[in-house]
Amino acid sequence: MIKLHKLTLVTFLTIVATAPIQFPATAKTIKNLTQANDYYTELELSPLHKNQTINSDHNEAKQLVMAGSEYYKNQKYDLAIQSWEQAKKIFIAQKNSQGEGLTLGLLAGAYSKLDNYPKAIELYHQSLGIIQELNLPELEVKFLSGLSVTYLLSGDYNQLIKYSQKSLEIAQKIGDRQTEAYSLAMLGYGSYNLRKYTEAIDYFAAGNSLFKKIGNTRGLAPAMRYQGNAYLALGKYDQAITAYQESLEIYQKIDSPVEEASISMSMGLTYLYQQNFAKAEESFSESLAMSRQIDNLSLEGRNLYFLGVIDGRQGKHKTALKSYKKALKIFKKIGEKEQQAITLYDMGAIYRNLGEKSEARTSYQQALAIFTELGKEKSVNMTRNQIQELR
Repeated sequence: MIKLHKLTLVTFLTIVATAPIQFPATAKTIKNLTQANDYYTELELSPLHKNQTINSDHNEAKQLVMAGSEYYKNQKYDLAIQSWEQAKKIFIAQKNSQGEGLTLGLLAGAYSKLDNYPKAIELYHQSLGIIQELNLPELEVKFLSGLSVTYLLSGDYNQLIKYSQKSLEIAQKIGDRQTEAYSLAMLGYGSYNLRKYTEAIDYFAAGNSLFKKIGNTRGLAPAMRYQGNAYLALGKYDQAITAYQESLEIYQKIDSPVEEASISMSMGLTYLYQQNFAKAEESFSESLAMSRQIDNLSLEGRNLYFLGVIDGRQGKHKTALKSYKKALKIFKKIGEKEQQAITLYDMGAIYRNLGEKSEARTSYQQALAIFTELGKEKSVNMTRNQIQELR
């Protein structure tokens, strides 16, 4: 699964939250989380709410929508849901279909942030049913995009492509270049995850070109990275490096150390495939240093593992073994079982090359137990073959 998707969703829903609804110009503006909390508490404590009576004042609905948006931006998703639910009740009482459609879409985004994807998808479809009936393409395209992101997060890539194509068509029709670029990127992510790498590259290229034209570096950085991943999957290593480098430069400017470390590791892997061990070691070492600075054990373990691979390929078996042991210790600590098994398997090969058959057998057997537990049939068979060859 792709890790960038919720940031993309935030971007979509921030735009959606400001979609036009005809509120009075005199309405008070809630500017921060404290004001939002005060306003919501005031509503909860008022006699009107104690009596379970819906306040149908249009101004109150706006304040609830804005309060929810402020909670959402501050990752207070449960409170955002409460605010938007109350706003929805008011809109329904007023027979304000546009307000109802908006709050349903906003609620969908909040449930998606809470990883409740079935609920989010259900609410998005309810919202879109209303918005499409009202013929509000500017709002429809935002929620189509949010729905696409939710399908991406839930791993339903065919549905992601279906709704991204719809959002792309509308965005192009109404001249919404921002959503057009995101829709192209989403089509790239969907195609990539379906292993249609050539299609993914084409979508990313079109989307990235548009991101550059409109100056959206935050949309460009992850899309460029995954374009690099697609090139890597096709064995087009030089193109992959170029894409990774461009993405890395953007992340360095916006100060995103996790992404910097992750992309440096991807560059190292690309150099490793090219058997450019010097450049691979340089990239993995840079990523390792960054992962330790940000205390990211998963990245640290993987970089140590790949440094072990480099040394093993060059016949530096004892040095490789040291890196593998450090990586294995980390993978055990954070519970990454498949990485444990892979590392143990490679340690078995190193021990065998060192002539230490007993240690090799122990490593292979430990790897076999984990692969069996995880149901990795191909890896199980490979490991069994290695154990048999030691006899």
